[in-house]
Amino acid sequence: MKKLTSNFGLSALIVSAITALTTSTTSAGESTMGPTHVGNGDDGSDLESAAPLIQGPIVQAREAAVKTLKRLDIDTIYGLGTLIPEVENSKLFLSKQDIAAQQKEDLAVFHSDMRGLVFARTFPQSHAETRFFPIAEKLTEQQLIALHIHEALHRSLPEHLREDESIVTNITLAITSPASNHDRIRATMAKHIPAPKVVPAQLTATSSHPDEAGYRVSGNQSVTQVEDPIPENAAVKQPSLVGYSYRNYSAPKGVALYPIKSMHVLQSFLYPFGNDRVPLGFGIEASMINLESETLTGPLSLSARMRLWSKRGFDIGAWGVASLNTLSAEELKRSPIGRDVSTVGLSMTKDINFFYVENLLSITFGSKSKSKLSNYEYTYHYGNVINADIHAGARIKKLKIGGFVGFGLADYFKVDGPDFAYDTGRYRLVTVGPEVVWREKDFSVSLTGRFMANSSKEVNFDQLGNIMGQGVGQGSVSGAFHVYF
Repeated sequence: MKKLTSNFGLSALIVSAITALTTSTTSAGESTMGPTHVGNGDDGSDLESAAPLIQGPIVQAREAAVKTLKRLDIDTIYGLGTLIPEVENSKLFLSKQDIAAQQKEDLAVFHSDMRGLVFARTFPQSHAETRFFPIAEKLTEQQLIALHIHEALHRSLPEHLREDESIVTNITLAITSPASNHDRIRATMAKHIPAPKVVPAQLTATSSHPDEAGYRVSGNQSVTQVEDPIPENAAVKQPSLVGYSYRNYSAPKGVALYPIKSMHVLQSFLYPFGNDRVPLGFGIEASMINLESETLTGPLSLSARMRLWSKRGFDIGAWGVASLNTLSAEELKRSPIGRDVSTVGLSMTKDINFFYVENLLSITFGSKSKSKLSNYEYTYHYGNVINADIHAGARIKKLKIGGFVGFGLADYFKVDGPDFAYDTGRYRLVTVGPEVVWREKDFSVSLTGRFMANSSKEVNFDQLGNIMGQGVGQGSVSGAFHVYF
């Protein structure tokens, strides 16, 4: 039979109690009994006569041990995520007779030159049963609680520690001492198992499952979520960027609200706040627009962006953008699309070795603009627009080749003027486009497209009035270069 682990030094309290128990037992005439120890034998022959334990003080002490561990929030301490289930779920057996310790280690804690009697045995592996001996029934409840925890530690600690009696004893002492508390136990564990960076977020487990630290948890227990280390070449390590993009627009079907041909955009996004996992930054985008015969200053976009959460390779971020015409040329301010635009949204991204996918959800808030044609003034009303975009494609080393499809639902587009009124009512837009990106660690080059695939009420991007967002006309082709740091 596989060698069983040795379990002996529990605490000074237990030592004194055991010594007292031994003394009283000896004085009662049991002259064959020496000092009792928590130990084991080496062949498991004592198991042949063991019977299942379903009631009595040992079982009751186990229930008390579980309550003690839960009160101390043991399962939120790195390295002890499986201690409670090992105490709670181990099958208990009681042997018919006591046995003497047979290993040198059994004698090392109390009296190395005397043989004692063994309290309990267990295999140093997960889910193993626990065998108690009659002598254990004479222990107090507190001693039995410590014994249950000690045996369970031999099964729940990492394999390179669970058979080290000095470490198991040290942790048992930290948990069972009268002055024990969560912080002291955590400090003790940190000496033996330095914890990686953790997120103080709590999960609720409804069934047996491996926790993030590679241990196992079962039942309704909260566990500490351990984050994976960030690779040195991860994009989130360099969230800040400066760049330039050029966008060329295709003319709409029919008459354009404002005939923009192309646009130049300078970009600067800096993330001085937060950390590697939760960067927070602000961005500026300045634009110049090309008309048929002249170039004008365009909208200025101010944005705030933040990476909110990351788990299992998914990144979730939030952003807010205000595209303002404060610095735009007067011609653009007085045009139908010369409105200020505000947008907020969420992004959800998943990158794997050969594939990427990103979902974008956003809402652009309505506003209005005014323009003058001859002696008549017209007011353009833009309603709220909800957008949902899906980006997906293949990753071939540093090259990403894919595309996107976007769905937009707008409340309305209205035009009011002298003896004139126009209202589209609610309308939809479906957009598609390709995207190709070559990404090095410090820079990227990209080529993308955005085209109107389908729309109701015969609208185009002009009716959105969002130059810095969807653009104008029937679509656009864009090229961009970005430097990251």
